[in-house]
Amino acid sequence: MPYAGIVTQDVLIEGGRVRSLGHDIPVEGRQVLRAEGRYVLPGIVDPHVHLGIFSPFAGEIETETSSALRNGVTTIGLYVSGKGSYRQTLDGLLESVAKVSRTDVFVHLILFDREQIAEIPLYAAKYGVRSFKVYMAGVPGIFPGADEGFLLDAMEAVAALGEGAVLNVHAENSAVLDWAAERVRRDNPTGNLRAWEASRPAFAEREAIQRALLLAEQSGVMLYFVHVSSAESVGLLRRSRAEKPGRFWAETTSPYLTTTWDSPQGSLAVMSPPIRGEDDRRALWAALADGTIDSIGTDHTPLTVDQKTGGRAFWDTIPGYPAVGTHLPLLLDGARRHRLGLEHLVEKISANPARIFGIYPKKGTILPGSDADLLIIDLDRAKEISALSAGSRVDWALHQGEKSLGWPVAVVKAGKVLYPDDPALDMASHAGSAYLPRY
Repeated sequence: MPYAGIVTQDVLIEGGRVRSLGHDIPVEGRQVLRAEGRYVLPGIVDPHVHLGIFSPFAGEIETETSSALRNGVTTIGLYVSGKGSYRQTLDGLLESVAKVSRTDVFVHLILFDREQIAEIPLYAAKYGVRSFKVYMAGVPGIFPGADEGFLLDAMEAVAALGEGAVLNVHAENSAVLDWAAERVRRDNPTGNLRAWEASRPAFAEREAIQRALLLAEQSGVMLYFVHVSSAESVGLLRRSRAEKPGRFWAETTSPYLTTTWDSPQGSLAVMSPPIRGEDDRRALWAALADGTIDSIGTDHTPLTVDQKTGGRAFWDTIPGYPAVGTHLPLLLDGARRHRLGLEHLVEKISANPARIFGIYPKKGTILPGSDADLLIIDLDRAKEISALSAGSRVDWALHQGEKSLGWPVAVVKAGKVLYPDDPALDMASHAGSAYLPRY
């Protein structure tokens, strides 16, 4: 139970919600799902998912939420991007979620232009969107990063929404990235994961976090730093939180916690910010344990091997990877290795994301009145990671071929049970979920 530790109780579900907790609840006439010797967790809330970038959204809202649900993620925070007004996009998205999505969905809107900033009050009032995102460093050839003026305007607009509004920040210094990439590519034209990391150095992330915190003081906006990747940034965040608490939230991802630049998957592990070294990985686990980092997402960005590499040179690899289908098993295994208690892990992957983004206690916990999104996990189960078990549309998975210890054996979504290893599992029967406004 998040914030309460591990307890032994029965859970009564009615009408898609948790009705009560207790001992020896009468079972006559009820379907009974037994979990003796295993743990029951609240459904995982993945706050960081991208869909529709490399394949049409209409297909990915089906395939990628199927991947999520069968692997324990029952709610996703979906980043929506585009040019100009998001009104038409949001209208279509709500319809797709209701008809097709296998997980419940809340939305973060990415701010690229001033029309979108101007419409922030509309997005909040009409669609219940209270989290927005800016990129301090963009993706060359795809979209630019935000300059300080744009960033300050976005901060003021989000802050004006009041309590509970959050500005999500991709924190890297674009000028430093350009400077480092030119040098590294000149000296290492072939490229590898260590060279990729050097081309996007940790101090570029740390500097951008520091700058964002300074700029945010002008408006008082609450910041949420996405995908923190480095020991340098962890140190800065730890000091900043001690000096001025209540200014920000921080997220890392399951790939950063479980992968290093020595990964045998090579260019498939290219991401922005980059996968870093073992010292960084250990620092991220320590930051979870001491509360410096609040939540864990995936930054799930599905693309096939051909879309990612396409026979191109290493330096032309597209950043991104599928991760929602491997999120929970990799974290269960990693938490065991790094001695992070299960109850603390659940807070980072369920309760905290739900609280930060305004959907707790509907999501992220097991309490009377909460949605009946639950998992039964077997911590002693070893299983090989594969594209098949991940269940995404893509043809590969991070850590594919490796065995991971700890897997979900049953998933309950709104009171409806699925068994991930059932050979007759029909994910189409789980189509249709809820859009989660936050007013």
